[in-house]
Amino acid sequence: MSAKRHAAFEDFFDLAEVQRLQDAFAAAIGAASVIVDPVGHAITRPSGLCALCEELLRSEAASSAACPFAHAAPPSGAERGSRLTPCLGGTLSDASAPIHVGGRHVASWRIGQVVADDGSAEQIVRRAAERGADPEVVRRALQRAARMPVERFRQLAGYLQVHADVLARMAQNTARTDLAPKEDTDRRRAVQEERLPKSAVLGSIPNGVAWRDAVGRYLGCNRAFADLVGLTDPEAIVGKTDHDLPWSEGAPSRIASAAANALLPQGAPFEVECEVTSRPGDRASVRVSVSRLERHPGREPAVMVSVTDLSDLKRTEDALRRSESMLAAAFHGSPDAIAITSLVTSRVIDANARAAELAGLSRSELMDGDLPTIGLWSNGADFVAARQTLLRGGQIRDEEVRLSRAGGSDGWISLSATPVDIGGEPCALWVARDITERVRAREKLRDTEDRF
Repeated sequence: MSAKRHAAFEDFFDLAEVQRLQDAFAAAIGAASVIVDPVGHAITRPSGLCALCEELLRSEAASSAACPFAHAAPPSGAERGSRLTPCLGGTLSDASAPIHVGGRHVASWRIGQVVADDGSAEQIVRRAAERGADPEVVRRALQRAARMPVERFRQLAGYLQVHADVLARMAQNTARTDLAPKEDTDRRRAVQEERLPKSAVLGSIPNGVAWRDAVGRYLGCNRAFADLVGLTDPEAIVGKTDHDLPWSEGAPSRIASAAANALLPQGAPFEVECEVTSRPGDRASVRVSVSRLERHPGREPAVMVSVTDLSDLKRTEDALRRSESMLAAAFHGSPDAIAITSLVTSRVIDANARAAELAGLSRSELMDGDLPTIGLWSNGADFVAARQTLLRGGQIRDEEVRLSRAGGSDGWISLSATPVDIGGEPCALWVARDITERVRAREKLRDTEDRF
């Protein structure tokens, strides 16, 4: 780049990267966004264009190139500081933040198409109708338009200027690099020596950690992060964006949106779960945590990206789900009656279909009751004794218990029980087998022996 000619905004930036930043910024704040040159021509594609503006354009039979939001000359472009202005026609609120490089105004970053939350909806409908739009269509579009209090929009306008200043400083550094390669070499060496944070500390952290600037370019990472994203050298991360890394589909945009939120003055850390392919066939589930990183005074904040490998956790969860599925199949498919009850209240926590059948009840009736009121024990004292045994930590093994079924029929069961703890509550696991026929056959045999 020659020092004698005036440089344009696109001379300093990769517009594809700026577009991704602008898209994420618009999604994070819930408003439209575009970067225009000093006379108001769009440099980037408008992000988050609202349905209301599109309806106005259709009503005027205009092309998208005539969008007043994307092609309005910014107010007082040479003056620093964000400005709040009405969109052409006075229907929506906009804000503009100039970007200066070397004292020259090269572009302005605009946000807007926001409806002020001040009850001016009908005024907007009237103004839109004056421009030829269908009032009913405009009302429907207005319901979908971004709304916010004026004071909140003023705060976002101030934050917009912070972002614009970050771009300005980056452009200024680029200009200095092109004009003074030795100065750039010295600056890179200084950054290398003062690495943020210190590599010795980062190397001891088991999680992947990286940091990036406000427009999404990575400045460095530790070895664990490099391994997760398939880089042989941590230095290779410098200058890359999330679109250059092997995240799963859709993850780069979600991470960019999280980073934009984290950079807000009141922004909070944000987490994104996705997958990453460190090498062909090696796919890992990860949790990406994004947070604001304060730097030295006078330097713009950066973004800290921490990546936790969830592969072992996912495998454990999958194994646990399979185990729970098998246990559930065994519980509900068992030929024996199985029930879990509270030892404190005696209520039935869970029971299989065989337990309900043995009690002569429907499963819902059994689940709604407790052991004393269901009255399964012919002798209530037997239940009290069994409960006391379990409360003391004892167990019951193959004890023959006379059963009183709902409907009046009696029977016999072979009962086993063991105390278990469920969520800190003392409970009991009961297993019963119907031995009515066996007991009756034994009694019949005894009667026969007594007669002879």
